[in-house]
Parts: sequence; structure tokens; C-alpha cells
Amino acid sequence: MLNIIKRHIDFSETTRPNEKINQVFKIILHDAPIKNASAIKNRNYINNLKNQDKIFLSYHYIIGKKGEIINIIPEDEISIHTGKIEYDSNSISIALCSNNNYISNETLSSLRNLSNYLIKKYNLNKKFDLIRCYDVINKRSPIFLVDNNYFFYDFIENLDI
Repeated sequence: MLNIIKRHIDFSETTRPNEKINQVFKIILHDAPIKNASAIKNRNYINNLKNQDKIFLSYHYIIGKKGEIINIIPEDEISIHTGKIEYDSNSISIALCSNNNYISNETLSSLRNLSNYLIKKYNLNKKFDLIRCYDVINKRSPIFLVDNNYFFYDFIENLDI
């Protein structure tokens, strides 16, 4: 069972533009923006980005180091996470908190549960539609799943879908 904490961020042109997603085609995984920090600290950082106009960044979900899942933007709204409108407007984004680029077993367990739920909900293909930021813009993110390529593909293969 998923335990999702809803802590939606404020509307802002740079973080939560209040635009609707037409159809979800991908789930895209990222590193959380603040390294070695908690999910709530990352959520608050993103919410405070509304006070500036240079950084465009947000995610639908942040998964913490202890496995907590925080939903910061509703799934039917666009998040700004790749800088490519064709992906941002048609995907669900998940940021992963880590310790020195290592993802805990609790984080991975929650990612597994959330991925199973989202893949089933949006009728996606786990092998083609669950991807990393790296696969979209060639940014080394999430670092753990990029540097451990075989682990990432094994993770996908072992999803329950």
C-alpha cells in the first residue's frame, strides 16, 4: 500500500505553472536538487523557488531517504523537470533523495511501489516508459541509477507489472 503525503507547492511560473497534462507517456526519475537532504527540505526548497525568476524546477513526487513519498504537484498538472516541453507536459516526475549519491533500500522500495502504481494507472510499459533524466537530456541523473546501469535495468525487470 502506498502512503503518499500531499504537500503541494504554491503556484508559480517557475515551479507550478498550473497547466494540465494531456496524457502521461513517461515516468522520469531524477536526483533531488539538494544533495543529502530530506524529502521535506527538498520540497520546501522547490516551493521557495517561486521567489526568483531564474530556476525553473519541480517534480510531482519526492521520495525521501527513509522511503517517505511526498506529492508536491498533482499528477494532472505539468511539472518542470527536464527543460523539454514535450517531456515536461506528458510525464510524471519523481525525484530521489540520496546519501552521497547512494539510494537507500527504503527509497528503492518506495520507488518500486510508486512505479508499479503509476505504470498500472497510466497503462505504461515498464521497459520503455520508466526512464531516467539521463535518458532524456543526457544529464547524469539520478546518479546512482546512471552509474549502476545494470541495477537500473534489473530494477525495471523486477517490477510487479
